[in-house]
Amino acid sequence: MLRVVSLVTAISLVVAAAASAAGWPTHRSAAGGFTIAAPASWVDFTKATPQALKVAEANPALRPYLTLVRTQKLMKLLLVDSTSQTLRNRFATNLNVIQLPTPLALGDLRRLEVAQLDRAHVLVGRVNATDARLPAGQALRLAYQARFGSTAPVVAITQFILVRRGVESVITYTTLPNASAAYQSTFAASAGTLRFG
Repeated sequence: MLRVVSLVTAISLVVAAAASAAGWPTHRSAAGGFTIAAPASWVDFTKATPQALKVAEANPALRPYLTLVRTQKLMKLLLVDSTSQTLRNRFATNLNVIQLPTPLALGDLRRLEVAQLDRAHVLVGRVNATDARLPAGQALRLAYQARFGSTAPVVAITQFILVRRGVESVITYTTLPNASAAYQSTFAASAGTLRFG
């Protein structure tokens, strides 16, 4: 009986996530060879477009995100939730995608990624690593909290890592811990829209 309830719950979450993504704008990364959708309030900060400049002008807390991509050469996409409740704390909930070549399979990456996070001494608590099946392919899902510097806030991170044709794609959703539960269905729905090609 418990298995049936778990299966029904899992199916309901997948259906709810797919339904919530319907009608969201799709963002294309020509450099990364993928598309992904996010809610309409999530603005593409990958380039200083008129929309990104207007949003950053209206909210100065978003200005640093305009320069982030220029300093991170592996980043192929940066979307920022321009209406996030976390902006009150001068932090924008965001999605970024980085890609890098890898000779490793997904199983090997699980061990490597968790070990690297441990060695970096940024973790607040433990990493929850699970397998995930996305329409774009088999993925590794990492969920953890981290602090990237003594003056930086603790952030809640959900990552989906996929390997395709020798390229590791890391889809990272970042928010503040007190907003994490409210965003989980949005993160799952967005990750489910990832498509390569």
